[in-house]
Amino acid sequence: IAMSRWRDPALASDTSSKLDYDGPRVSVTADEAVTVMIDILRGLDCDDDTASCIADHLADASLCGVESHGVMRILQYARQFRNGYMRPVANPFVAHRDGAFLTLDGDGGHGIPAMGIAFESTIEAALDTGMAVTSIVNLGHTGRHGAFAELAAEAGMMSVLIGGGNRAVWRQVAPYGGAAAKLPTNPWCVGLPGGENGPFVMDMATSMVAGGWIYAAENAGAALPAGCLIDSNGKRYLDGSGGAAVSCLGHGDPEVNAAIKAQLDALAFAHTGFFTSRPAEELADLLVANAPGTLDRVYLVSGGSEANEAAIKLARQYHVERGEPQRRHLIARRQSYHGNTLGALSAGGNEWRREPFRPLLIDVTHIDPC
Repeated sequence: IAMSRWRDPALASDTSSKLDYDGPRVSVTADEAVTVMIDILRGLDCDDDTASCIADHLADASLCGVESHGVMRILQYARQFRNGYMRPVANPFVAHRDGAFLTLDGDGGHGIPAMGIAFESTIEAALDTGMAVTSIVNLGHTGRHGAFAELAAEAGMMSVLIGGGNRAVWRQVAPYGGAAAKLPTNPWCVGLPGGENGPFVMDMATSMVAGGWIYAAENAGAALPAGCLIDSNGKRYLDGSGGAAVSCLGHGDPEVNAAIKAQLDALAFAHTGFFTSRPAEELADLLVANAPGTLDRVYLVSGGSEANEAAIKLARQYHVERGEPQRRHLIARRQSYHGNTLGALSAGGNEWRREPFRPLLIDVTHIDPC
């Protein structure tokens, strides 16, 4: 397999990933991965040369530690061949040359074979004229640009590759300070010869994170760096797992982690029935300051189920203390969710949640939802 001879084998380990992922990884040899990918591409009607070129390139990217442009991209390519975005059989060609200026037409096919032809043609033109510029059009995804910068560097040349993409199709990136996706990731790649130490290659997207790392995180179920995702309203996300029953603090966010660690250093266990602590008092003051009406008491618990259990018990204790022990009936809304414990489940209005535990639940009247 024609892999990059400059790659560091150590980069093929899982420590090279930009993703926050602690799950299991499947290890296969490069030969096995290439064989599988070639079979997939042949099944999509690619010819042998195209299939081998793409598969070798993806395996090389993974071995270089660039998972965003590695083996997992075969899934994207398969979808794009099927939906007609790229043609499985194409013949890239130099459509125009005027001295040092060339245009390479990818013939609507995959970008990786076309990029190889483009760089070979550009290197040949630069040898004739001392410098060459090529415009590359009408092609699909162009793979890991650093691989092509290495080709130029090994020919003794400096290269600058600027990817523009199709703004009408690939609107992925909000401009700095913006809220809406307007641009592709617009990567830049610069390569320089480096002698016996190998070439210097700078290969990067101009967005916070390359689009491929988003795809890789989605496929692996991994976390992304904080703040690199923006929704249609311009809101940035630390963590995408928040919901009605999940606190979204920001998994892996350094500031959130530091705040939690600082609290661990400042807060020892203190039973709330007898003792208090400065962090608890500060939180209670904040809640009271933002509470409506005359609400000026706080009872701190560890979660929603416990909060609802405590509310039910507090209401019961209030009436017992007033000499009204007969007052024990609860009213709640249908379709509501109040928690997973038995008391909270009794108040909840989701029948399919309640049914297996009905003999254990307390009597609650449910009225129409809001």
